[in-house]
Amino acid sequence: MRIPPKYAYLGSASAAALCLIVAVASARAVISTEQRLNEAELSLDTRDQFALASINSVFSRWNDLTLILARQSQPRMEWTYLIEELKHSLQQFVEDPRHHSRLPHQVALAKLHLGRICSIQGNNSMARNWIDQSIELSKSNQDQVLWGYALNTLGCLDSVLGDHNAAKRSFYECCRLLQSQHGSDHQNVLAIALRNLGLTNRALGLDATEPIRKAILIQQQDPDSRTYGLTNEMLQDLRMTLCEVYWEQGELQKAASLAQQTLDSLTSQIVHTELPNLDKHLIALNRYNNATMFAQRNLQSLRQIANDFGQTASRSELGKTASRWQWSPLVDLNTELVSNHLSMSGTMVAEFEPQNGLALAWGMFDWTNSVVTDIARQLHDRVRLVVVADNEESMEQAQASLEAAEVPLENIRFAIIDCETPWFRDQGPIVSVSSSGETIWFDSRLTREDRKGRIVLDALPNALRRNWRTRVADVPVHLEGGMLLSNGRGLTVASNHIIPLNQLYGFSDAVIRKETLRVTGAKQLVMIDTLMGEPTRHIDMFMTFVTPTTVVVGKYSDRNNPNSVVLDRVAQKLEGVIVDGKPLTVVRIPMPESQDDTFPTYTNVVFANGMLLVPSYQGQPQEVESQVKSIYSELLPDWEIRFVDCTRLRDRGGALHCMVSNLGPTEFTPVHPKKQDALSSSEQPKLTSIR
Repeated sequence: MRIPPKYAYLGSASAAALCLIVAVASARAVISTEQRLNEAELSLDTRDQFALASINSVFSRWNDLTLILARQSQPRMEWTYLIEELKHSLQQFVEDPRHHSRLPHQVALAKLHLGRICSIQGNNSMARNWIDQSIELSKSNQDQVLWGYALNTLGCLDSVLGDHNAAKRSFYECCRLLQSQHGSDHQNVLAIALRNLGLTNRALGLDATEPIRKAILIQQQDPDSRTYGLTNEMLQDLRMTLCEVYWEQGELQKAASLAQQTLDSLTSQIVHTELPNLDKHLIALNRYNNATMFAQRNLQSLRQIANDFGQTASRSELGKTASRWQWSPLVDLNTELVSNHLSMSGTMVAEFEPQNGLALAWGMFDWTNSVVTDIARQLHDRVRLVVVADNEESMEQAQASLEAAEVPLENIRFAIIDCETPWFRDQGPIVSVSSSGETIWFDSRLTREDRKGRIVLDALPNALRRNWRTRVADVPVHLEGGMLLSNGRGLTVASNHIIPLNQLYGFSDAVIRKETLRVTGAKQLVMIDTLMGEPTRHIDMFMTFVTPTTVVVGKYSDRNNPNSVVLDRVAQKLEGVIVDGKPLTVVRIPMPESQDDTFPTYTNVVFANGMLLVPSYQGQPQEVESQVKSIYSELLPDWEIRFVDCTRLRDRGGALHCMVSNLGPTEFTPVHPKKQDALSSSEQPKLTSIR
């Protein structure tokens, strides 16, 4: 499928955004004109022509935006606004009953696009409603192509919701409808449906190879697969998907062959990314370079495994190393593509364990910057820090502030990502370790229509991952980092709000629990109540693990405070948990009294290889904070305990732990190494695990 000139030669992201805004405004203007024409009693045919022109314009702009969403390296905040505007225009069209009789095909297509938009926004229940309506209309219209397209989207939604049997039926029927259709667009969708069928089979414990091999064959037969563009990119994604499937089956030679084919193709196509006038958001050199790097890493890993295991290893043993597979899709749109990571699982890393990296935000939210500076000043020589600025000016300000605090900038990695908030704990990766010892970053789906659609921050793990040797595995359910704490040995404590929150997004109780267990590797999952009136429902606001067998839980001195009873119940419940054959040790720590709807805490802490940073608050009695330090010092005798003033963070609903994203024991492997990145392993900060 060739990229038309209007895709390949867009001037810039800003121009594309402006173009889309103008298009939406034009579509609305046409609808307004339609109403005036109706009042003037113009002919019905003329009115239908205006409606058709209007909706076709919206369809065209949605297709343009979809292409950008699928192929851009980072999402942009303006896309949230544009998606909402296009959604409104589509809703206006389908709400007119006249269009159902005069323009039935367009109504069916509009409802499918509405389903896709709701899926992107995380509103799974509404997405299903729109997609089901589109399927029924397509059937009655005898439109097999649109019916097939809608079935593929429905299958992806069922996969997200954990109903893999229903997803399989949809993909199978989609393939049946499209296999007799001609045209490259239809064949591309058929290839996608076959890929999805294969990955769904794998999730069900069935063979995935045959459908994916057929998908690759379809793409290879398309002449466009031999030049740069969308079809070629889809082909590379398919090859790397099959590479992982073979790897998981212990077929290392077949996996290596596919990785080599991908590498060769990418290398030959990179030259085209340097052509003038190409839109960097659609065909960008860095996307191809990153894909090339991942293909090379996979080849190196496969060769190393073959060398380490020799000829005696079983396929089962070799297959366990498949968690080393890494890939960043060249074409990525979750409304049409089943996740590659449905079978990935690991054990969540405890935060008191060794950490190779921490990520923090620096941006237009000045109330965080002094805290970030203090964190960097105290931790720069203990752990690698990644400071993420929201624009170039913010990055310059961060560098100046850190230099003024005598923080060596060579110890800091900087990135520019236009994040919507500084609360990195929730949007950063949930770090786990696979059964073969590989680090996995689980990336929970947090973009939700009712939660301000933080589309940029939701992509934080993927934005960071290129400099770290890890696999990023997407998770469909909503799991915020502050809702989970692990002891590193299979005990996970979770906010009981996880269940009702995900029920709102269409997930069953069984799927919510299954996904939480998959991400955390919990042998014991303990759901606990959270503080009354505290809006985040996060458990890091009142507890933290300090060893695998010891947990700290807050305690209010005012017995009339209703949250005093809540925390007593939490402590009592945790005391009944058995770890290593003994009851979990629960240590109580003072909680500052809530005031003005704020919830200050001394458990929202940051662990960093022998140093524990604890929140401090202006106006709190000195003897209380001395008691807090004494408790932590007794529990962590080999650690240095330091305080960081979090008064301004408290007033905005968080503290230290909320701001920091732990990157766990992940190996730092920068794409573009700096001189200081080449430090020998002996020079890197190390801490023996407390296990």
